[in-house]
Order: sequence, then C-alpha cells, then structure tokens
Amino acid sequence: NHCEMGRQAVQLLQRLMQGAPEPEEAVLMAPVGIVVRQSTDVLATSNPHVAAALRYIWDHLDLDLSVDDIAAEVGVPRHRLERAFRHHLDRGVNEELRRKRLEVFREMLSTTDIPISELAPSVGFRTMVHLQRSFRRAYGMSPRQWRARRTK
Repeated sequence: NHCEMGRQAVQLLQRLMQGAPEPEEAVLMAPVGIVVRQSTDVLATSNPHVAAALRYIWDHLDLDLSVDDIAAEVGVPRHRLERAFRHHLDRGVNEELRRKRLEVFREMLSTTDIPISELAPSVGFRTMVHLQRSFRRAYGMSPRQWRARRTK
C-alpha cells in the first residue's frame, strides 16, 4: 500500500521535526491485497485429473472453454471429470471455471485501470451481460461498484 506508506512517512517525519520522540515500535499497515504468483497458485488435490484440469483451466481462462474441451485435454471422459470435481472440490467444472474467472477479474479490477469492457474477454467473459450477472451473483455488486470501493 504505497499511498498509505507515504502518508504514514509524512506524518512520522512531521512529528519528528516537531521534536516528538521516534516510535518505540514499528509502524505497521495492512496490505492492499495479495499478489498470487503462479508458483504459489496451487490447489492440493489427490486426484491427478482434477489437478491437471485445474491447471489447464487456470492457464487458459481467456479461451472459450467447455467441459468437453477440458476433459479432452486431461484425457478422461467428461462424466468422470465432473464426478471427480464434485468429489474433490464440492463443485463442478463449470463452477470452477466461473469461480476462477471471477477471482482473476476481481483482482484485475482492483489493481488496474483498464476498462471493464477490455478486461472481460481476457478472462473468458464473451458478453458484458454474462459478466455483470455472474459478478453480481458472486459479490453482490457490479464490477463498477467493486472498482469504486478501491478508491474510497
């Protein structure tokens, strides 16, 4: 949180210049968010097909993926992949695809100023109606409202 660090530094400097003693403890601030790196973006699952499907989904969010596409990529029948997802993740393949797309989209909303209409296709939302509906269902507000919260 660079803005907050700067604000705190200015306040501390002003106090020191007025003769106040330096703080005995470190000045701490909460982070704005967490940056997920690919090396730590892992979901532990004992099923190798689910793990492979997750990695494929996460690496190809921008594509127009179907469950059949994902199952073919992993090399298992669709119904077996669906059952494995439900057993290991308590959600289906399409639910995971939507969840991850929304998670990445939400992070992009919070960390960039790229217009929403340009962000949507980069995570696989082909229509703004589908994006708006999915986002509101998941987070209780529109993408624009989510982004506006960041500036408050």
